[in-house]
Amino acid sequence: MTLQEMVKILAASGKTYPLLCEVIDVHDADGTIDVKPVNEPEFFDVRVNTEVNPDKGIKQMPKKGSNVFIIPVNAETGIVVLASELTSWALTIASAKLEQTEDGLLIAKGEDTLRDALELIIDAVLTTVVVQGTNPDQAKLNQAKSIIQNLLRNAS
Repeated sequence: MTLQEMVKILAASGKTYPLLCEVIDVHDADGTIDVKPVNEPEFFDVRVNTEVNPDKGIKQMPKKGSNVFIIPVNAETGIVVLASELTSWALTIASAKLEQTEDGLLIAKGEDTLRDALELIIDAVLTTVVVQGTNPDQAKLNQAKSIIQNLLRNAS
C-alpha cells in the first residue's frame, strides 16, 4: 500500500486524529508494532514507515512499553507518527546510511563506514616513526581509537 493509498483510506475512515497508545509488541524485522490505545481495541502490525521494510527513508522503532501516537488507517492498523522511546532509528538516502542503536552510531556510504576510516587513520599514525622530533603519543591514539569504537559501530 502506498502513502497516497493510505491517505485516501485515512480520509475516508473519519479518524484523522492521532491516538495515544502503548506499544505491546515490536516486530523489528517487519517494521511494525502492535499497540493498545486508551479505550480502543488493539491495533496490530502498525507501520513505523509508510512502507513495510523500506530500503530508503526514515525508520524509527519504538521501544516495547513506550507510548506512541498513531493515526488509524482502518479498524485494525495504522501508522506511527510520534514515539516516546526508541530502540533504533535509521535514515537511508540512496547508498548513504545514518543509523543509531544502543550499540552505537553507524555512518556509512556503500561499504565504507566512518569508523573504518578513522581506525585506518589512527592505525597509520601509530606506525609512524619520527627520526627527528617527537613520535606520536601512542597512548592517546589508542585512547582515541577506543572512544571511536565505543561511539561508532561497523555495518552489520
